[in-house]
This record gives sequence, structure tokens and C-alpha cells, in this order.
Amino acid sequence: MSDKVQFSAIKTRRIYVEIVEQIRRSIAEGRLRPGDRLPPERELATQFGVGRPAVREALSALEMMGIIAIQPGQGAYVRHLAVDDPVKSMETSLQESASPLDLLEARRLLESQIVELAAARATQYDVERLNRMVQEMLEALNSTGEFSMDRDREFHIAIGEATQNPVLAEVSRFLTGLMGQDLWRAMTEKNLRQPGRGERYVKEHSRIARAIQDRDGYVARNEMFRHLSGVIEDLYSDASNQDQ
Repeated sequence: MSDKVQFSAIKTRRIYVEIVEQIRRSIAEGRLRPGDRLPPERELATQFGVGRPAVREALSALEMMGIIAIQPGQGAYVRHLAVDDPVKSMETSLQESASPLDLLEARRLLESQIVELAAARATQYDVERLNRMVQEMLEALNSTGEFSMDRDREFHIAIGEATQNPVLAEVSRFLTGLMGQDLWRAMTEKNLRQPGRGERYVKEHSRIARAIQDRDGYVARNEMFRHLSGVIEDLYSDASNQDQ
């Protein structure tokens, strides 16, 4: 199994949290599947570049989350998520009942607070990661003429992770996960076809990243609020024009 997935050495942050997030990303991306056995503890420690106690702490956290099962003498296995998993059930329910504008209002309220904490706690790794994502947004815009929604989602998740608070990181992942609904994608595609929208969004993300780099929580909060307010206004405007 270990030849199917490789992990990256840990650079900063609370070590066990980063291990948990890397393993969860591997599961979400399908590189680790239900029933797969994780590499032995010693091999994980080598891949992550950390001590075995940090690996044990991460595995314990994953087990408590119900993501893996640890079988003494056999190792740790990715669990088959139950159909009635409460988080998945809530995500499905909201995707069916909440509109894109409902989601954006919730994101504006929550992410404005999350980014303020991220500005206070972001590590150098977090700052470099966010700046790299902004650069990738700009490169995608210049090469394809389109704003990258993939980089956008990663950017907002990375802000949650930069708080060093696993609960807020999970909230950020949950909120961006709701953006997969068909209506949201259709409205977003229409929105981004409007002249100048993509360029404006890249600049707004750049200002948010700069505020985090400057550790200015006040500016970061205001920039995030302004950005998401602008997106809401754009979508309302597009919907209104379509009705006319």
C-alpha cells in the first residue's frame, strides 16, 4: 500500500495536526481508500520527517474522528464511512436546501473572523503557501483567461488551516465543500464570464494574503468581508439581470 501514496516532510505548525490533514487529504483525493492499510508507524515517521510520538498522536486523533481503525498487531486501516455519517448528512442536506447566496452569507460572517485569527497565527509556511496560491491564480488567469476556482477553494481552506485550530480548519473545508452544488457552479461560471471579474478576484485574494503576511487582522477581516460582499453583489446583479 505504501507505494500508492507518499507524504511530505512536515515543516511547521502543530505537527500532529499537519499529519492528520495530509492523511485526510489523501483520503479525500482517493489516494487512500476505505480498507487500505496505512504504512507502519516507523515508515510514517520517516515520510513525515517527525518523531513516532507525533505519528501516534495523529493516528489517535484520526481514530477518534472515526476516519481510521487501529487493530493491535495489524496496523491502522481507513474506515468505510457510514451512510449516516452526521457531517456528510448535514452537507447533503445543506446542498439540497441552501442557495449559493445562503452559503455566501454564512461564509462572509464566518470567514471574516477566521481570517483575523489566521493573521495572528499564520506561520511562514502558511504565508508562503497563500502567496503561492495567489500567484497560481494569476498565472491561470493569464494563460486561460479564467479565474481558477480550484485555487480559490484551496486558498480559503488554507486560511482555515493557518489558524492552527483544527475545528476552524474543518469549518473552512466544510464551507468550501458546499460549493460543489450544481446551481453554485452554474452561477459561478456565469459570474466569472463577466468582464473584469477574474482580475478583480485575484487582486482581492492578493490583498487578503498580504494582510495575513503583515499580521494585520483588522485589514484581513475587512478585506475578506469586502471580497465576499462583492461576490454576493455580483451574483445578485447577475440574477437580477437574468430576470429582466
